[in-house]
Amino acid sequence: MGEGTNQRRFLAAAARAVGLPWTVAAAPRGARIGPGLLTVTGAIAQRNCGPLDPASDPLMIQHGANFDRAWEFDVATLARLPNVTFQPTLDYDAKVHTLSGPLLSSVVEAAGVIE
Repeated sequence: MGEGTNQRRFLAAAARAVGLPWTVAAAPRGARIGPGLLTVTGAIAQRNCGPLDPASDPLMIQHGANFDRAWEFDVATLARLPNVTFQPTLDYDAKVHTLSGPLLSSVVEAAGVIE
């Protein structure tokens, strides 16, 4: 795959993740108030979600995921992370687009990933 294809896939995923309505309610760190949008599993120091539930996680089952602990982000927990904004020019339309959202390093840190 060419660099442009990978860039388009990344930017499309980032746009989907940050293109949601950002209504943030005051909630304790890690408390979810809405449905999970992003799940981090593996070597994590903390959790706010239990084991994979086949009834509520059919997409993860379909992709062969399995975990006994996870950190799940909803709109509010993602919105509490520091955001960055950048304006790339995309190859497919040669227009400048404004994208914003948390850095992957902020997401990993918030999930307590163990190095």
